[in-house]
Amino acid sequence: MADKRIGYKTEIAVSVDGTTVSFVAIGCIVDGVSGPESARTKVDTSCLDDTFMTFSVAQTDPGELSFTMAYDPNDASSQTLTDLLTQDTPIPRWQITYPVSASTSEVQPTEEFDAFVIGLGREIAKEELITRAITLAISGDPGFTAST
Repeated sequence: MADKRIGYKTEIAVSVDGTTVSFVAIGCIVDGVSGPESARTKVDTSCLDDTFMTFSVAQTDPGELSFTMAYDPNDASSQTLTDLLTQDTPIPRWQITYPVSASTSEVQPTEEFDAFVIGLGREIAKEELITRAITLAISGDPGFTAST
């Protein structure tokens, strides 16, 4: 049976040089993480005289991942993400670190994947925290297999 986890204490970190040695935490994620929505490409293999359509599958699109963080233009995390928006190579390596399950004494699980920053936005409201929305396009394996 799967352990029940809550999002509290989940962290996202990035290695701007694409290695797995030098991850730097992205500070103050405020609105959770969404995605990736990975999907297989469906190919129509039907012939004109087939009564029913037939399909095959091709490559898998690893999808996109998005999150929202507190925005401070002077913060190092904000500057790193701005720099990554225009960085072509190397592809940055990302790591999601999940909280340890309350019911076990496991090692803290992580998932890693390569992704480009493809979207940055900010939201400023009179009486709310200033935030920045970040969208990543994953390249290759989306990292669904947890490592420790």
